[in-house]
Amino acid sequence: MNVLTRTFKEGRTEVVRIVGGDFFEALQKVLEEKDIKMGKVSFIGSFKKVKVGYYDDKTQSYVGIEFNEGPYEVIAGEGNISMKDGKPFPHIHVALGDHQGKMFGGHLMEAEVLLVEMFIEVLEGQPLERKPDEETGLTIWK
Repeated sequence: MNVLTRTFKEGRTEVVRIVGGDFFEALQKVLEEKDIKMGKVSFIGSFKKVKVGYYDDKTQSYVGIEFNEGPYEVIAGEGNISMKDGKPFPHIHVALGDHQGKMFGGHLMEAEVLLVEMFIEVLEGQPLERKPDEETGLTIWK
């Protein structure tokens, strides 16, 4: 077992609304403009199209599943912000619902936004950096 702990102070909260466009492109722009290097992300909204995935530890790769017949309601979007390769990096998971009331979710890989309303709780302190981990094959906090 390998456990990492760090303590951060809560800083400001950024309230973000995204209408249309690419989810990660919009979020990355906000992170860079607001100089957010570490934080917690929570959001609701709706996606027109979305790609979620899961991590296959046997192949050490993400397997993506595309959903292109939206809209898809974001029941819960949660994640964190840390640094990777010198840039803010969002790691996001979602629970989604479709027009038939079926739920699905996973690691958010891509999304075309209809509307997203988001809170970003900025954490103060030396940000965690994501680095490759040989044991898991993932890029994790170091």
